[in-house]
Amino acid sequence: MEIKNEIINNDSTYIVIYSTKDVKVPGDFYSNIKRLVNMFKVERPCRGTFICYGKAPALILLKLLKHYNIEGRIFKVIEES
Repeated sequence: MEIKNEIINNDSTYIVIYSTKDVKVPGDFYSNIKRLVNMFKVERPCRGTFICYGKAPALILLKLLKHYNIEGRIFKVIEES
């Protein structure tokens, strides 16, 4: 349960990048992305890039990418003062 609470209560910022090169992406993928963006605080500044505010949406997005055989990576944003 401690891991679950860490994921849910994590409000760090994550960048998720992906590439659909050599993968035929069905329309369902984009419908699911739209649902994710509506459920969580997620921005899509450009193609292949998402900014996720929280660990949960970043992990959900990565799982969604893997479901469609799309390679993706998560990076945690660390701000310097």
